[in-house]
Amino acid sequence: MPDMQKLLAAIDAAEENSYGSDSDSTLANDRSQAIDAYLGKNSYPAPEGRSQVIDRSVYETIQWVMPSLTAIFANGDDVVELPPVGPEDEQGSKQEAAYLNHVILQKNDWFEIFTTAAKDALITKAGYLYACSEKSRQVEVEKYERQTKEGLAMILQEDVELIDMKEYPDEDAQPQPMVDPSTGQPAMGPDGQPMMQPPPMLYDVEIRRTNDDKQFKIKVLPPERVKVAETCETVQVQASDYFEYYDFVTLSQLRADGYDVEDDIADGDQQDDTLEATSRDKYGENVKRDEDAEPAMRRVKVRWIWIRHDYDEDGIAELQYVTRVGQEILHREEVNTIPVGVLCADPLPHRHVGLSLADSTLDVQAIKTTIMRQGLDNLYLTNNQRTYVNPSMVNLDDLLTNRPGGVIRGKGVYGQDIMPIQVPFVFPQAVEAMGFMERSEERRVGK
Repeated sequence: MPDMQKLLAAIDAAEENSYGSDSDSTLANDRSQAIDAYLGKNSYPAPEGRSQVIDRSVYETIQWVMPSLTAIFANGDDVVELPPVGPEDEQGSKQEAAYLNHVILQKNDWFEIFTTAAKDALITKAGYLYACSEKSRQVEVEKYERQTKEGLAMILQEDVELIDMKEYPDEDAQPQPMVDPSTGQPAMGPDGQPMMQPPPMLYDVEIRRTNDDKQFKIKVLPPERVKVAETCETVQVQASDYFEYYDFVTLSQLRADGYDVEDDIADGDQQDDTLEATSRDKYGENVKRDEDAEPAMRRVKVRWIWIRHDYDEDGIAELQYVTRVGQEILHREEVNTIPVGVLCADPLPHRHVGLSLADSTLDVQAIKTTIMRQGLDNLYLTNNQRTYVNPSMVNLDDLLTNRPGGVIRGKGVYGQDIMPIQVPFVFPQAVEAMGFMERSEERRVGK
């Protein structure tokens, strides 16, 4: 009998030896700095009173590259081509390519998917694309009024749940005489008048219709929520011994996906507080764990894991796909591959984590920021110089009131009791240095 505790222990051990933001501070810091630079955050403020301008080389370079990438990979009606192996495969390859293009372009928003993954790769070293079959459950509540008995029967013969029903006579129906079955004539009452049939009944019903749907989806995984075995020697993860990504999902969504979870399921006390998530969080969008929320809307950390593990103890480690919340395994099955593709701007040989375009321009942005700040500080000081003054010979109120054509009253001699402190004008040299750094940047990124 396979041991789930051994599987949990194997996952914990593999996680300890994987790339991940909560286990590799260097990788998290590199990604966080790249995101800050792309967003133009002032990570290194200058002293008060000095220029706080920030160069945007990282942002400008990535925005310069993106149109070319989207024109190649996300433009047109066909993003998938399957070359036939032989003449007999031509028709089949066309049909398969047409179906894949339909799934990618019609069932998914491929333009947004690709641009998101590409920006992840250009900024944070890797963009992860997860291909999956997503189950969804749509619940619709429908109301029907003034239904006949026959109409009610047709509604209830479908796979629906009856929530509420109200029965009442049809007040608008015309009275119909009762027929004596023995004579076929209208039946007469004791008063000699024709007996009338009771009015037909009508029904107001409320039903719940549940539809289970299954679609092929492509999702972009946030790199900071992905973990890959440190032994993985390729950008792609199909050969990796361990791959994981996690998200914070409501119990309601888990149940809609088909998982049977209790309201009090425990998932640990982890928060969405990685350095990368904090850098992206400009307006407080990070997941907030509200433990006081109603049970169905409580969010838990769900981990989707692929691990090579000898689950059946036959001496061979098979690839296991596991859905885990806390110490509880919600699902496990043996699979053939890890359905994740990876984009990387500059792969490194024999390593999973490569380089991003931000890595190539971060130091350029820092240097250009310094040059711009010092050049502007020099321009400010040149146009508004500091002044040496003998306070006993010059009216300080006049001196401190800086306005065009203003008068400064004094008793002393100009150049002796009052004189500007000359500041060398080096702004042209700063502009020249900026040009040098821009040419260096162009050589790096191929502008």
